[in-house]
Amino acid sequence: MVGIWGVGGSGKTTLATSLCMRISCHFQGHCIVETIREESAKCGLKTLQENILSCLLKIETRLQSVAQGKHIIRSRLSQSNFLIILDDVDHIDQLDALAGSHDWFGNGSRIIITTRNKELLISHKEVQVCPVTLLSPEEAIQLFNKRAYNKNKPVKDYDSLSLSVVSYAVGLPLALKVRGSFLCGKNEEERRCTLARLKEKPDMKLWKSSKLVMMGLNLRRNSYS
Repeated sequence: MVGIWGVGGSGKTTLATSLCMRISCHFQGHCIVETIREESAKCGLKTLQENILSCLLKIETRLQSVAQGKHIIRSRLSQSNFLIILDDVDHIDQLDALAGSHDWFGNGSRIIITTRNKELLISHKEVQVCPVTLLSPEEAIQLFNKRAYNKNKPVKDYDSLSLSVVSYAVGLPLALKVRGSFLCGKNEEERRCTLARLKEKPDMKLWKSSKLVMMGLNLRRNSYS
């Protein structure tokens, strides 16, 4: 059981799903449970348990309760090796209902959990925590240029403007992709105008997200000092 932990927009889900695509062939079955934080509030944990069982057992499954779901997951999935992605977990009850213990699943199984809540992973003693680091300035400009110009290296005459825009993203892949998409498909004049506008007046939603990340990083640094 591996927990991928990081701030919102840092690429946790992308990392987990990419890993699933690469290694799923080595398992007897695989399942991706997306946006658990949102779906558990909307549909309930029982529905998520039903989705996991239906996906892995290849038969439609209906449960009477979450307690029954725990029992069936443990009894029906413990004989085979599965790869399960639990995306955006934010409460221990979700983890307890969907993957309460490693012995619920057969030898060789892998349960990958993405979350913004490190304490949740620590409280579940069987989970190995793997933090996601933000992109370095070099990686950030490379991602931005690839999304904006379909190139890895800075485009001539755009590098200074691009760096100014990228600095607001503080290494968040999601923010860089969104900002880069503003330039995709535009001609030279449109790119210059868009870059200048983003530099002078960055997207407020992304700016607030970036600001929260910086606040979180500062608090983390202070806690270690």
